[in-house]
Amino acid sequence: MSSLKFLKGRIKSVKSTQKITRAMQLISAARLNKAREALELSIPYTTAMQEMIISVAGSAELNIPMFKKSSEEKQKHLIVVVTSDRGMCGSFNAAVIKKAKEYCTTLQTLGESFYIRCIGKRGYESLSNHFGIEVITKVPSTKQIDAKLASSIVENIIKDLSLSKFNTVNIIFNNFISVMQYKTVNEQIIPCEVGITNQGASFEFEPVLPEILEELTEKYLIAVIYNVLLENAASEHSARMTAMDNATRNARKMLYNLSHKYNKTRQALITKELIEIISGAQAI
Repeated sequence: MSSLKFLKGRIKSVKSTQKITRAMQLISAARLNKAREALELSIPYTTAMQEMIISVAGSAELNIPMFKKSSEEKQKHLIVVVTSDRGMCGSFNAAVIKKAKEYCTTLQTLGESFYIRCIGKRGYESLSNHFGIEVITKVPSTKQIDAKLASSIVENIIKDLSLSKFNTVNIIFNNFISVMQYKTVNEQIIPCEVGITNQGASFEFEPVLPEILEELTEKYLIAVIYNVLLENAASEHSARMTAMDNATRNARKMLYNLSHKYNKTRQALITKELIEIISGAQAI
């Protein structure tokens, strides 16, 4: 009887968990659709800004930190690590954290200094334990991904860049490919790599070109960061949707096995009771 009671409790518990995972799967699917729509809208703007930067900056050599590689022998790096605040999304966060650790270890081997700026609680918790809190800062968590968040991140980067705290900026995040696939990437965003061309030679600039370019570059970086946040969000929802779908399937299999075991145990118990009754009746 105690075995039946235990199995009944397990079945009830698994059914409850299955309802939760199914609900989380549906929520993630809805959020994924919204993130994909926002991402599709942001890509043309980011591409246009990139083309404008190439057109303007490609006409001359410019002494601007965002475009000029530092002459220092040892580079100072800022690594922006983008993860999520929540778990239940498979290896989504672990992949970013692993790539960040590998990159930081490489920089340590080369004797180059680095700072880490984390967007997302999961990355901050793991990397601060590994490298120590003295090299890590955290961007305050927010549920809403918008241009305001991207602007505040870029504003802090530009401010620290002007103070020569670092001269190279890399961003590590999950790049959305499809509903079933994302790729963890490490992209350099500063200095911006722009080749010298003649595309900008026919333009006249007012005010002076460096001022225009600094303004354009800030807007471009905001677009890039915003795009990265959307890519990462779409990847997160995709990973969570897949993880919850797998969890729901596993719960279904567990329910089948538990129900089968419950019925078999119950049948054995009934058979045993019948044998005892028949044996007792024959004895009388």
